[in-house]
Amino acid sequence: MTQPPGLGDGARPPRVVLFRANAVDTDSRAKKFALTLARLGYDVHVLSAEEPGVAPERMSPDRRLGPVPVHPVELTHSRREVHRLIVGARRRRQFRLIDPTPPDEYVTQVAELKLAARVSRRRAEALRRPEPDAGPRPPLWQLWWAVLRVVHEVARMRLKARRARWKAQWVVNVVYRHGWRLWDRRRQASARFATTRGVLPEVEDYAASFGRVLDRLEPDVIHAHHPLVLGTAVRAARRRRAGNHPCTVVYDARENFAGIPPQEQGNVRRHAVLVREEARYIRAAEAVITVSEPIADVLAERYRLPRRPAVVLNVPPAPAGPRDAPGGPDHADVRLPGERRPTVREAAGLDPAIPLLVYSGAVSRARGIDVLVEAMALLPGVHLALVTVPFPHPHVPGLLERAAALGAADRIHPLPPVGQDDLLHHLSGADVAVHPMPGGSPNHDQALPNKLFEYLHAGLPLVVADAKLMAQFVRANGLGEVFPSGEAAGLADAVRRVLAPGYPRVPRADLVARHSWQAQEPSIAELYDRIAPVPVAFRVDPTDLPHRFPDLKVTTFPVIDVESPAQAADSHATRTN
Repeated sequence: MTQPPGLGDGARPPRVVLFRANAVDTDSRAKKFALTLARLGYDVHVLSAEEPGVAPERMSPDRRLGPVPVHPVELTHSRREVHRLIVGARRRRQFRLIDPTPPDEYVTQVAELKLAARVSRRRAEALRRPEPDAGPRPPLWQLWWAVLRVVHEVARMRLKARRARWKAQWVVNVVYRHGWRLWDRRRQASARFATTRGVLPEVEDYAASFGRVLDRLEPDVIHAHHPLVLGTAVRAARRRRAGNHPCTVVYDARENFAGIPPQEQGNVRRHAVLVREEARYIRAAEAVITVSEPIADVLAERYRLPRRPAVVLNVPPAPAGPRDAPGGPDHADVRLPGERRPTVREAAGLDPAIPLLVYSGAVSRARGIDVLVEAMALLPGVHLALVTVPFPHPHVPGLLERAAALGAADRIHPLPPVGQDDLLHHLSGADVAVHPMPGGSPNHDQALPNKLFEYLHAGLPLVVADAKLMAQFVRANGLGEVFPSGEAAGLADAVRRVLAPGYPRVPRADLVARHSWQAQEPSIAELYDRIAPVPVAFRVDPTDLPHRFPDLKVTTFPVIDVESPAQAADSHATRTN
């Protein structure tokens, strides 16, 4: 790609805007990309999606990620809510073919008919069996008694008919609602006639929320991190180019979305529309990035991309100092100077002699956490720290209930997440890290999850399921044990082997260095130099970047701990002089 007009005159470096449909605080990959691009001399801005009603400080315009401005964007959910109201009203609609009476009128009529039947019966009984002090019965009382009995029977029959009509209408309503349930169940299992507006209306909400901010920031590169916002990025770039300003899109495909089990997206229909959004816009991106070599091959072939996606592993930054001694990982080295954050062992209140497993991340059946809970029943005396995102996690009570039935609930400790800068030290307090993500789906078999590398950097031996690429990585590097997906007994056996005295520990310093974020920065520099090169006055050679990676904390005041574009220009001038 040729140098974009207006960017080579040294007026300013290219402006890059990164965003995803969630808050940036929990998105370590987006934060690492933003800081790397700032280190390389780009003018970087991050959009942070915030839900309505968040704390005022989260909407502060002064939030920053080091030198990178963080722009809070309050999400609108109007289209999603309108869609829910329309669908709900359609499902609750009642075709009053038999009884059009509203409920309060029905209740009133039933009460009146009951009263009429009761009064006429009492009056008839009073004529037939008068009280001793009631006086003489009126003339022709037999006729009046007969009339009252007729009135009573008519009221009783009307009441019976009234209730029958209401019940028949109720049956019609129930059949109607049941029919909708069957229809919805069948539709969710099929992608036929699925549309973005009808299945994923939140895509339009994201476009409405982010579109105006993207236009205002006037980006030269829009870096989108999910198919839900890819279309928003592509259309914003088109509007920018329509105004005679260069703008390109970079798409970061963190998953093989077509290979994800549909249940992870809710149902087959939502999954199909999500993949369709990716297919619709991915070829409009100037560059595509992904997280593993197999996923890069799949994306290139599936979408016939003109250029194979670049691979940027989803790995944590390595600390500046050495991480391993020849005899094995030294957990004390994981803590950065001045840190006093507790480890998972300290947070769970466990003695150092107690065997402790750790799992950190999302909690769902698709991640194999149910298998991990089942295995805890086979590991007496072993404890498990569950660092869940979010916390408290809605699925954890169900897991603890199952664990209680197995007699293991008192050995499972749900813990809140910590900041990315504290995570490695936090995890290092465990004895074994477990990643039970099952194999079998294309996405799982082609994935090298971020958690795998976090455990590696924390110096923990690993027990992982036999998802293909993850299992190959663990076996090839002697990092731990692999168990068959879905087998609790196999997981328990693997844990026992790793916890056994004398289990071999390999030095990890070289492996950590090769699988650190700093090792990914040259690939990012090469890709961005192709699509939006930095003017010479702002250019930073990736080999000159400080090894110490900046903190990933988002603050409400400017903290400049990496080279900003202006600092990069000064550094460049110093080096050239």
